[in-house]
Amino acid sequence: MMVKFSKKQIILAILVSVLLAGGVFAQTDTGQEIIGVKETVVSGYDNSLLYNTDLDKFNMNFKIEKIEEDLSIYYVTYTYSDIVKLKDSWDVQVLEKII
Repeated sequence: MMVKFSKKQIILAILVSVLLAGGVFAQTDTGQEIIGVKETVVSGYDNSLLYNTDLDKFNMNFKIEKIEEDLSIYYVTYTYSDIVKLKDSWDVQVLEKII
């Protein structure tokens, strides 16, 4: 007994086979390298300074550096210590602002 397939069924079967084979190939390391999709990103920060600092007792060392005046405005330059995020860790730095 011979089964006849139409052209649409044959094309559909070939298309499904190609898609399934491509999907399986894309999951392998070689497939990832050929496709160029594999990308590894390492992200994270060293949070040990934040964990070890008692923020209730953290001294920000506010200090007014100078006061200048314009015709109608006063400019106050001050410095303070703050915990800031650097490349991949946290650090205490002295910052300066003008209000």
